[in-house]
Amino acid sequence: MASRHVNKPLLKILITDRNGLIGTRCFEKLSDEFSIQRISVRKHNPLELALMDYDVVLHSAALVHQMKKTGKKEYLRSNTYLTRDLAAEAKRQGVKQFIFLSTVKVYGEMNTLLTPWKEDSPCYPSGPYAESKYLAEKEVEKLASEGFTVSVIRIPLVYGPGVKGNIEKLIRFVKKSPLIPFKDIHNARSMVYIDNLVAFIERVILLNKPGIYLPTDGQPYSTTQVVEEIIHAMDPEKKNLYFPYWMQKLIKLVVPSYYDRLFGTLVINNSSSVKILNYKPEVTLAEGMSETVRYFL
Repeated sequence: MASRHVNKPLLKILITDRNGLIGTRCFEKLSDEFSIQRISVRKHNPLELALMDYDVVLHSAALVHQMKKTGKKEYLRSNTYLTRDLAAEAKRQGVKQFIFLSTVKVYGEMNTLLTPWKEDSPCYPSGPYAESKYLAEKEVEKLASEGFTVSVIRIPLVYGPGVKGNIEKLIRFVKKSPLIPFKDIHNARSMVYIDNLVAFIERVILLNKPGIYLPTDGQPYSTTQVVEEIIHAMDPEKKNLYFPYWMQKLIKLVVPSYYDRLFGTLVINNSSSVKILNYKPEVTLAEGMSETVRYFL
């Protein structure tokens, strides 16, 4: 993280969630660098918020994928309209920068190593969550001006202490199962460790540059690499075995969404973001997964 400038007043930042993983980690890691406050924006009317004292609004609150069925209207209300109204009010009250945390899902579900997504790749969002995020991007980008910087960060799969979702499920599986069948899976997934993401966000704040940005750990990982780092951090005595081909076919037929998570490829080429932000991720997969597993245990 950058060092504090003694004679320079701290930038004042408002983070729009109080319980989310990313907002919490930003607060923990960046409070020495910036003056940070947090609110649960989804519990407030954006038109009633006092934003004039803040330099930056980091909008991390969102309605994410739900286990129970959630209608498209609710995603639009929470992710699109709330974001639009918050950004408009931030601009009206003189906030200098609005940072919107979006998702790489706006590009689509899967790609290949030969067709990685870049910052300016066409978007084909699938499902109400991704659609609501993409529409929110379009709304806030309309507000961008010389005095109001709009920065959109499209985030891939995040791992780190406290993470939920697919990574947590893999960790639980490795812990409970005597047989780990994830050897020689040759897919590729762009991911980002939570502290690498926070450092990335810090660069976006400090440089105050508009545009679309993609954070990653710098290289994609296969499911096999991820699982083997989990095994190494949890129980090196466990063996990673071959995944039977017939079982792969069965999973693809019966639960294709699970197949995509385990065997699908989703890769990002973020060379433009890296160049603009002069950013280099510091935490490796081995280090990050070790911290993730340690927290879980």
